[in-house]
Amino acid sequence: MLLHVRDLETGYQNKQVLFGVSLDLEQQEIVALLGHNGAGKSTLVSAIYGLLPLYRGRIEFQGENIVGKKILSNVQKGLVLVPGGHQVFGELSVMENLKVVQYLHKKENFASQLAEIFRIFPWLSERKSQTAHTLSGGEQQMLSIALGLLMKPKLLMLDEPSLGLAPLMVANIMEAIQLINREYHVGILLVEQNIRYALETSSRVYVMRLGKMITQSRTDELRQKENYVDLF
Repeated sequence: MLLHVRDLETGYQNKQVLFGVSLDLEQQEIVALLGHNGAGKSTLVSAIYGLLPLYRGRIEFQGENIVGKKILSNVQKGLVLVPGGHQVFGELSVMENLKVVQYLHKKENFASQLAEIFRIFPWLSERKSQTAHTLSGGEQQMLSIALGLLMKPKLLMLDEPSLGLAPLMVANIMEAIQLINREYHVGILLVEQNIRYALETSSRVYVMRLGKMITQSRTDELRQKENYVDLF
């Protein structure tokens, strides 16, 4: 088991957001986490990553309890979060963004990693010298995922990678996610509101509502339904 979350409860200041949330993700699996805005999806991945203290619950990564561990420790073990909002170093070029992450995390074989990044995201290769804030939203999202991939993840948590993007760009990003999973054997926890793309990309789906996990299912079972309104 790559990720094992049990009875997790947490929140912000005096407001509890998650109530007894449990989730599992196997090695090299893509799992989608669905739900409307305010369901608690981003709070859950933030808590798993170590950004929030827990009220109660247990989080195991590769069989090790990581509750209370520092984020750097989790990243070094291979747990990486790509947050929502296309977060990149806006005033730096694409290449400078990549070099900063390589420097901060002391990753070796940068040249070969860079070649793989540009194979997965060829649009970034064409924009190596372009300042990040001048990229389109989709290109910034590609760069954000590339920065996460440079950290050599075993589990890559992606928070709303399709948000606000054109359908063609979303399709390209989802294809890249599947390639990363397939060729680099990286587990993916995909936080999404776009049900269609989530079902096309993942093997299993969890659905959250108001801070609780309300259902889980295999995606091949859900694809047989005529509509997905009942998910939420």
